Amino acid sequence: MTVVDLFYGVGGLTKGLSNAGLRVVAGIDVDADCEYQFTANNDASFFVQDVAAVDGTFIKTLYSRPSVTVLAGCAPCQPFSHYGRAAKNRRSKWSLLADFARIVSEVRLDIVTTENVPEVALHPVFANFVGTLGRVR
Repeated sequence: MTVVDLFYGVGGLTKGLSNAGLRVVAGIDVDADCEYQFTANNDASFFVQDVAAVDGTFIKTLYSRPSVTVLAGCAPCQPFSHYGRAAKNRRSKWSLLADFARIVSEVRLDIVTTENVPEVALHPVFANFVGTLGRVR
């Protein structure tokens, strides 16, 4: 299995996937401050990019050899968490889940995995995400 990890932060999910025997080839995140932690803890390429600007063609190039393709993504949970409800502009991050869904549609992966806070299921953006997954099966 070959994995690309979106919204990886310092790479905790990537490390767990690697420890489980999956081959993680890349992580994509907008936060350049995470580069050291990610590369020190994972044998994968580091891409500082806004997921909203990433297209499926780029993602496809990361899966260099035939394998089961996995896209992992833990979109920012602040807009959906109890703590984040008080934060200003929390809706601005809702679109990242939609961008994740767009990439899934463009790449047509074998496996998609995500995690977030339970409250995400209460928002229409999550229903749209799940709907996208159902359409690309």
